[in-house]
Amino acid sequence: TRLSKCPDEINLSEVYKAVACGEVFALHAKAPNQDCPIGRNIEAVLCNLQKEIDKSIAEKLSRFTLQNVMEMVEHVET
Repeated sequence: TRLSKCPDEINLSEVYKAVACGEVFALHAKAPNQDCPIGRNIEAVLCNLQKEIDKSIAEKLSRFTLQNVMEMVEHVET
């Protein structure tokens, strides 16, 4: 398989979005107890945290290209 773009044009954020396996937090299939102050608010809190995590990951990965990673690998001593 060949890349559709040159490695220096492929941002790691793009790669992450293409292969991401899911969320950091797994929410229960069953709805939380709305009478519980934690249960009533936990999903909203975790969803907001997930958005912040996704944003942080995207920002960090956007600083690197696939070419950068290839160069890093070449310079690792074995």
